[in-house]
Amino acid sequence: MNQISKWYKIEEHLKKYQKTYEYSLVSFLIIPLFIYLDSFRSIIPWFICYGLIGIISNILSKKIADLNNFKSIVKFSYIILSILGLIITVDNVNNFGLPYGDGHDDSEFFYNMKILAEGTSGRTEYGLYIFIGSLFARFTNFIFFFKDVSIIDLLPLNWVMAALCIGLSGQLAYTVLSRKLPNSLLFLTLIGNFVFVDSTVRLYRDVFMLFFVLLSMILILKKKYIKGLFSTMLAGIIRGADGLLTLFFLGLHSITSKVNKKHVNKIYIIIIISLLVFSLNINQRGSIFIALCSRSAESTKYYQVFEGFSISDIAKLRMDKIYNRERGFMASLSQQYGGIIGFFIKLIIFLFFPITFYSPVMSMKFNTFYDSGYVLNGFFIFNIIKWLMVLCWIIIIPLFIIGFIKAIKGTITEKNFVMLYLISLILIILISGQFRHTAFLVVLNPVFINIGFNAISKNHKYLKIFKILKISIFILIIFYNIFKIIKLT
Repeated sequence: MNQISKWYKIEEHLKKYQKTYEYSLVSFLIIPLFIYLDSFRSIIPWFICYGLIGIISNILSKKIADLNNFKSIVKFSYIILSILGLIITVDNVNNFGLPYGDGHDDSEFFYNMKILAEGTSGRTEYGLYIFIGSLFARFTNFIFFFKDVSIIDLLPLNWVMAALCIGLSGQLAYTVLSRKLPNSLLFLTLIGNFVFVDSTVRLYRDVFMLFFVLLSMILILKKKYIKGLFSTMLAGIIRGADGLLTLFFLGLHSITSKVNKKHVNKIYIIIIISLLVFSLNINQRGSIFIALCSRSAESTKYYQVFEGFSISDIAKLRMDKIYNRERGFMASLSQQYGGIIGFFIKLIIFLFFPITFYSPVMSMKFNTFYDSGYVLNGFFIFNIIKWLMVLCWIIIIPLFIIGFIKAIKGTITEKNFVMLYLISLILIILISGQFRHTAFLVVLNPVFINIGFNAISKNHKYLKIFKILKISIFILIIFYNIFKIIKLT
């Protein structure tokens, strides 16, 4: 069982030298990156947030987080996520001339926070995330003697919440199985996941939604239903769809924990049939769902932008745009085949992509709230980090597959997570179509990784399966990338 013991050796090593690593990373990476971005003053809100994370993790440890080393997990995660966030910002500044991403959302969120904080006139959207961000903007504005705040000043708040999400995700896995997932595997599962990192280290609302979703699920499992419902409401205020999914989990857990075990499978069958019925004419239902569950004024925006189009036309335009923009080769395959084959290709895309070794030199179109343009042969450092994230799949996918299959045959709580995962995945594929929205699923992955790790720790048969899957995934990734290179040439 050398494969197993090495993870615990890594755990002990991290525990022993964590402080040394933290001081080194802050001194030799974080501070120099802030200086490079000509934003040395931003180190002040960064250190304030580092103190804040200690306070919040202390409160969570006393109230719900009985996981060993919860505080050290959160603090170390904050430092690593800060580095990744700063590298992404460096890429943005070097290639786009602006600290915002190639999309529109982070620059728009920053604009609304800034307008609300300063009390100046402008087109403002309101929401819980924007309100919290504006309060932090006012605070940073005050400590900088009322000088203009930049997006770099506000990003540490997101990194705090992202680090807390990693700690809570580890706590959720522990609550389900009553066995701790090694920190190194927890970091590989989340910090080694592109979707999680991309969704949380930028100025997006996703990270606050994920925090309340995880908090709610832990409270529900600990039978603190009122507090769990309140946290679910907060998640729903930030993004309605994820609030509804968490509410579904609350209802499912409440029902399945009370009814006779013989009837639980019947409940699952009824849910699956209901989902299939809902899936009929999904384009029309889906576009309405998108409008209702998006942030403030989004529903009217769809009708303003697509004025004159029917609801089904809006849905089709949206889905075509998303798949063409975000999936490339695999997206064209799913559209080409359609039906069941297309659905399963989409399922693989949403679960296990990207697996491409992107070149750091690439051309890219960007369209922020403040400016738009096209970068020719830009150099993106973060693409090199993505290579490491692709390699993480070699460990994570086999453990996930084993854990998911074991959970199907496991306890009622484990089966409930399988049901939640499947329903969420199907709805994201059929309705949302946005890669970023799978972050809701990614924070659940440690539950299945923990179950898988527990299985290979105790059963030699599962350890053999893990080794076979690991080699298979490695070969698949290599051949996939070779095929893409051949196709491009």
